[in-house]
Amino acid sequence: MRSLKVAGAAVLLLTSVSARAFVREETDKTQLCLYWGTRQVPFTINEGGTREAGCTADQAIAAVRAGFSAWPAATKSGATVPCTDFQFSYQGTTSRIDTGYTQGASNNINLVVWRQGICAQDINDPCHKTNTCGNTNNCWDHGTAGTIALTTTTYVVGTGEIKDADMEFFDWDGRNSGAAIMTANQNGWYFTCFGQSTPVCQNWGDSGCTYIDLQNTATHEAGHIVGLDHEPVNEAVATMNATAYPGELTKRILADDDVNGICTIYPKGGATSVCYSTTSASGGCGYGTGLGGLVGVLVSLMAGVGLRLRRARRA
Repeated sequence: MRSLKVAGAAVLLLTSVSARAFVREETDKTQLCLYWGTRQVPFTINEGGTREAGCTADQAIAAVRAGFSAWPAATKSGATVPCTDFQFSYQGTTSRIDTGYTQGASNNINLVVWRQGICAQDINDPCHKTNTCGNTNNCWDHGTAGTIALTTTTYVVGTGEIKDADMEFFDWDGRNSGAAIMTANQNGWYFTCFGQSTPVCQNWGDSGCTYIDLQNTATHEAGHIVGLDHEPVNEAVATMNATAYPGELTKRILADDDVNGICTIYPKGGATSVCYSTTSASGGCGYGTGLGGLVGVLVSLMAGVGLRLRRARRA
């Protein structure tokens, strides 16, 4: 018998603190490490992009692609070639906005999508009864106005093998243009796409400035897709640390812990690391065998100022 369930939620805050080791994502109850059974993982990006003045749709798509590309390029200090042969395969753009995974379906895709504004609480909208408002109205329906982005990973409970991963950005809905940006709000987040450090944006719709850098965010979320969790102690320079702040660009570049993470899971020319525990201080994992069967879903969140790291469960 097969079933779907949601496992854990990890939150990335907008502040910062020092990390020692990478951490693997795990299944909800069996504590198996998550991994892809293939070294070629496809992804597709929604063609709409973001509403921001500093990001055209093409720029937003390019920023997300750059975030994904950081992981296959992981190279250890002193080396000249990547230590992994894991690859993300860009499949182009789509008009689709539906996230999630259906067992046995032929049209499942790993989707990146922008959700514009929080979903309206109209109890007469049929989507509320089926919990499908996000996929129906392309709005944010994950319950907290402090969340910046979310990655949902579907995996086989008995083995930890990942079957699907979708990335959602809680994007600005276009309201309050010209007003001061709030750090936690109902309107989404102001994503920007500049290639270098610029002043921090002060108002909705500002250009020539940086607020929540899209490439910075996408690189972190792509790390969850790879199979990495937040580090146990936060370090501002690590891509997989649990903190971020307006104007931050550091997560675009993988730190040593991030590199060790992907290259331990998917070592170049070696077997994929499958493990039963990720609690060791080194962050390394042993090898195990699959137990087969149920399918679960793990949700990784990137959230805003004032929230703390937490894990949540929902049926």
